[in-house]
Amino acid sequence: MIDEATFPANARLITVRFGEASLKIAIDPGGECDVPAMNVQSLHGARIRREHTKVTGGKGAGGAAIKVVGSLALTAVTGIPMSVGGKSKGKEGPQTKEEIQYALGMRVTGVAEVWFLINTSFNFRQSLGPEAGYAAEINLRTFTRKLAEVCTEARQDDFFTAVVEGTGLPPPIDSLMEFFRQTQR
Repeated sequence: MIDEATFPANARLITVRFGEASLKIAIDPGGECDVPAMNVQSLHGARIRREHTKVTGGKGAGGAAIKVVGSLALTAVTGIPMSVGGKSKGKEGPQTKEEIQYALGMRVTGVAEVWFLINTSFNFRQSLGPEAGYAAEINLRTFTRKLAEVCTEARQDDFFTAVVEGTGLPPPIDSLMEFFRQTQR
C-alpha cells in the first residue's frame, strides 16, 4: 500500500535520446544511462487537470503573502514552477482557471522508480532535434509516438495507445500523485 502523503519512488527525465534499439536517458537524480529498449517494461501517459484559484480585490497584502507562500510550497513539492498572479482587471473575489498538463512515464527492468516528465518542464528540442516544433502538445505527441516505436515490447496504457493510434485521449486525472499510482499497476 502506498502512503497517501508521499509520492511513489520517481525520477524526473531530463533528456531522452533515441537509438534504434536503445535510449540514452538522463534523469534527476541519477545522471545518465543507456537503456536497451527491451528493458522498458511499460509506457504511461496522462493529462493532468490543474486548477488555479486567484483571489482579487480585498484590502491588505495578506492575501498576496499567502499566494506567494502557497506558490513556493507547490514548486517545492512538484518541482514545477508556479506563478503568483499580479493585479487582475475585472471582478473581485475568487477566480478559478483550469489548465491541462501532460505527464509521460516509463517503468524499466531493474529500476524501482517510475521515470517521468511533465510537458511544461521538459526540453523536447533536445530529444527530438529537428523534428521538434514550437507547440508543446505536438512535441509531446511526436515524442510519445517515437518512444512507442523504439520500445516495441513495452506495455502501453490507454493514453499511449490513443496517441499512437490517433484516437481520443482518456479523460484527465486530478494530480501527479494519481498518475504515479496508475504507473504502479
